[in-house]
Amino acid sequence: MSSDAVTLEKVRRKSKRAERALHNKTINNALESIDHQLHEIVQSTADDLDISVDEIRSEFLAYASIRSTAHPTAWNGLIHEKSIDWSEEKDNYPGGAFMHYVVERIKSEGLYENMDETEKEYYKGVAQEARDAKLNAGSTRTTAKRLVQGTAKERLEEIAESLDRLHNVTGIEFALFAVRGNASHGLKPQYFASKTASTFFESHLSVSMDQLVTLMESAALGGAPALLSSAKSETSQSKTLTRQVMLESLRDAATSVAPDGALPFITDRQEIRFVEWSNHHKMVESYGVISFGWPLSDSARMMLPNGMGLAMLHQLLQRIRAKQCGFRRMGQAEAEAWLEQFDGDVAAGIITIEDRKRRSDAGKPKVKRAKLKDQQSGTYTEPFTSSGEATWSTPDAAAPTHNTPAPGETPPDDSPILPVSDIQHVGLGLGMNTLVVPDSQDGSSTATASVAIPEPALLSSSQIPYAKLVFRQETAEKIILRAERSASRSCSRSRTPTTQSGRPQPANPSTPLGLHNTPFEQLIDPAISNTQSENQNSGPRRSQRLRK
Repeated sequence: MSSDAVTLEKVRRKSKRAERALHNKTINNALESIDHQLHEIVQSTADDLDISVDEIRSEFLAYASIRSTAHPTAWNGLIHEKSIDWSEEKDNYPGGAFMHYVVERIKSEGLYENMDETEKEYYKGVAQEARDAKLNAGSTRTTAKRLVQGTAKERLEEIAESLDRLHNVTGIEFALFAVRGNASHGLKPQYFASKTASTFFESHLSVSMDQLVTLMESAALGGAPALLSSAKSETSQSKTLTRQVMLESLRDAATSVAPDGALPFITDRQEIRFVEWSNHHKMVESYGVISFGWPLSDSARMMLPNGMGLAMLHQLLQRIRAKQCGFRRMGQAEAEAWLEQFDGDVAAGIITIEDRKRRSDAGKPKVKRAKLKDQQSGTYTEPFTSSGEATWSTPDAAAPTHNTPAPGETPPDDSPILPVSDIQHVGLGLGMNTLVVPDSQDGSSTATASVAIPEPALLSSSQIPYAKLVFRQETAEKIILRAERSASRSCSRSRTPTTQSGRPQPANPSTPLGLHNTPFEQLIDPAISNTQSENQNSGPRRSQRLRK
């Protein structure tokens, strides 16, 4: 638009404002004249009736307020119903001529004059229903964010004007709140209140009138949960939103293909549950992603949204939406170089890695929880008699011998017990395999434990711990942890004697070692354990830190 066009538009708007101001001034002058005449009439009437001017003015305004709202009449209902019954005549009487035809026909047929009281009440109801059908709270357009106020807004404004007139004359204080009761309505929250009423709400509830009516609408639409959500401050909502959009950015980057063509480490977005703000190097190791555009602290850590102000949060949200901040996928070489640099900074003391906080209940026994779980499943038996001596379960002599399953077969977990004399070398394949071995040197008792193994292996009789091993196909990272936990639980339930007070007695050094204190690598191959111990002394290689 040229400068001349802009100037003409400004002149046109200024002229229009001047015309509107002149029009309003003319109306105000006329209203002042009417008010002056009304005051003289009220004064004269008060003198004639010998009452005060304030009393008659109050009564007049209350009467005018009621009288200004037209009530439904039988005549309105009769016209409404007959206009529907005679709608076929609209072709002969187009436009406004049709209503004139309806009125003249009613008069000519004497339908209103010959109406009794019952019919009048009926037609009053028809008129009221027609008026109610026109009332609405508006509607919302989902495509364009536009709110249609509806006819209810006009009625509310009329009521507010009446209340305001009563306040000016009689001094009454009032407060009127109106909110939509349906989410599909378009009526905006409205309130009308006198000055004293507004001060009362704002001082005693410590909330502005605008916020109060907004909270009222939230409660009307969504109940208590929506009210609590609306009560959150803008800063708190911005912090929550920032965390959400950064988490989505991390998930998008982690499931994308790297610039060098490397496939993503994960395919399930929901595997990432949170952002490692303080230890963001873990995201490089686990997912091959790095943040960009996000402020860092002095220790090279990502700043937490909790410590940011509202202005910074708004700025970061704008940058995230503009793709100027968030997470991006790194190539294999770039990720390894970044981790090398990170390790160098850690070794030089430039960056300090925070240790994870220890749980307050870490190391405490979970005996009661495990006992209750086993009792509910029906697998728990008291390991000690009333005399305090341990009881042991012995294998059934009549039980059939167990044959080693063929490759590919998966025998059930409750397979027969394998005699001790048959245990020399047992081949274990993938899937579910069961092996039962003695708990004591003479084979008079047995104990149970669970462990997982990912690939076939050979167990010799000298390497088998005194436990029942159930092998399942799982990932290599979980083998050692599950073996130690399962064996520890089994040994604590069935093999640990207690004193009369219920406390466990110290372990007997002469007792054969169980699975919980035997390195699991030795169960597979002693040579493997020696090789792994040498690798542990030399430290992990950089290539092993990135997930394959």
